[in-house]
Amino acid sequence: MLPLDDGGDGDLGRNLTRRVVDVLEPFPLLRVAPASETEEWLAQRGGIVGTAMPPGATRYADGTVTRRGDSLLILITVREAGARPVEKLAASGDTADLWRLAHDVADSLVRRLAPRDAQEFENIRHRPIDLAATNLYFGGKDAFRRGAWEAADRQFSAALERDPQFVQAAWALMIARRYQRTP
Repeated sequence: MLPLDDGGDGDLGRNLTRRVVDVLEPFPLLRVAPASETEEWLAQRGGIVGTAMPPGATRYADGTVTRRGDSLLILITVREAGARPVEKLAASGDTADLWRLAHDVADSLVRRLAPRDAQEFENIRHRPIDLAATNLYFGGKDAFRRGAWEAADRQFSAALERDPQFVQAAWALMIARRYQRTP
């Protein structure tokens, strides 16, 4: 999933894309490239996709996110080789709940791209209620990308303290601790 174009609205498109990818990553029936890899590939191309495909991809999603007052409108196109559009979808939601909006987008993608697996996807989803937990989690992901595993550990741990059922934070904490060789 390429970063959503937000028309220069800060990191809104990038953050929302990362949340969608994080919702999709644990789902084994739909392979999703990590957001950091996709962002790096796009940066190497000077932000221009053209008719190229990200490495290993059979299709990719791109789109826009537009702020309208307190709500967001997201338009996504799924493309195959040669940038040929195969699916289009739209979602909208409140700017205060990007996590729920990311879940809605991920759910729409699974229903369109893997309709037979939609129920299985719904069974594994988890949406943290606490926005602060979500922000801590993404702070941990950023620290992990920089190789700051102790800082990542602290952020993921704090996210889990706020929301003990936050599955992605628990998984990320386990990975950060493996990098530190901490049980």
